[in-house]
Amino acid sequence: MQRRRGLIWLSTGLLLAILAGLLTFRVLTQATEAASQAQEIVTRPVVVAVQDIPMRTVINEAQVSIKEIPEEMIPSGAATAITDVVGKITRQDIAAGEVILTQRLVEPTVKGRDVALTMPEDKVIIALPASDLMSKTGFLKPGDKVDLLFSLPDQTGEGLITVDAMQNLEIEAMVTPPLLAPKGDSKSSLKPTTALTNEGVLFFAVSAQDALTIKYLRDSGAIMDIVLRAPTSEQMLNTKAVDFSYVSNRYQFPEQPEAGTTTQGNTSGQ
Repeated sequence: MQRRRGLIWLSTGLLLAILAGLLTFRVLTQATEAASQAQEIVTRPVVVAVQDIPMRTVINEAQVSIKEIPEEMIPSGAATAITDVVGKITRQDIAAGEVILTQRLVEPTVKGRDVALTMPEDKVIIALPASDLMSKTGFLKPGDKVDLLFSLPDQTGEGLITVDAMQNLEIEAMVTPPLLAPKGDSKSSLKPTTALTNEGVLFFAVSAQDALTIKYLRDSGAIMDIVLRAPTSEQMLNTKAVDFSYVSNRYQFPEQPEAGTTTQGNTSGQ
């Protein structure tokens, strides 16, 4: 009887030991799997907004920070360093906590892109046909500093007067002829117009009053030419309007005899 009881206790102990071993093995397996899964989560640093940033704002360091997030959650184009975003202009509103994407930012010093975002708020953009020789040769590019020269009929209607009408303007953007709809091309998404056919377009940021002046000169039939300035030029050049009288005085044209008069040589010969 005692022997049977001993066997029962021994069997019970062995069974409990086996169950405890299985339980321990299961717990250790689950812990190992959890640790393995934790090790598989790879994070990367990205730039996030720490406050709401409105559109057309120049980002500063106080508005952003670095945050580690799982690699698979990082959107394409995410900025990964503070230097990628500070000093850039936002194309649209950015919410606090949002990952900042480089494609939603504009470099303020780069001409030719997103003119409406980088232009001063007290200026307007005016488009002028690139019909002058310097533009047609492809010599100009966005960011160049230029003067606009205009020649228009004088008050008599018999001569011209030429003025350096606008000085030290920067070309904000350009459209070159290959990007414009060629004449008669029905497949192009841009509708061809007589004003743009075979010509490029130059865009300038000017005051509203200067825009009106340029429009008046063009509507008056003035001929426009562009002269290029040094990239470091800031001064306003002292110029005078040029007409026939100015050219005559400068180059000392001989005076023309009045109608009905004779020269001294003809008088002595009579």
